[in-house]
Amino acid sequence: MSDGLGITTETTVFLSVDKLVKEMDAEDIGSFCSAVALRLDSDYANRADAASEFASGLSEFGCRFLAEVVASFYMREKRGDRR
Repeated sequence: MSDGLGITTETTVFLSVDKLVKEMDAEDIGSFCSAVALRLDSDYANRADAASEFASGLSEFGCRFLAEVVASFYMREKRGDRR
């Protein structure tokens, strides 16, 4: 008898952003945003173009929240608490 049979499968699952985020905690969402930033940085030759495209999908609330996150990050860095 053989040791096993290798089967490769591929499954595509479509999730809405709302459903995906509902399952994530704040740290997971932060890691997700970092991964998005890396992807956009590699996909766009011009960072300003990437930022513009990214911003086009944000609501005003989303922009305000990201501004607060960025301010918090740099204030922490200034204090020397950066991870």
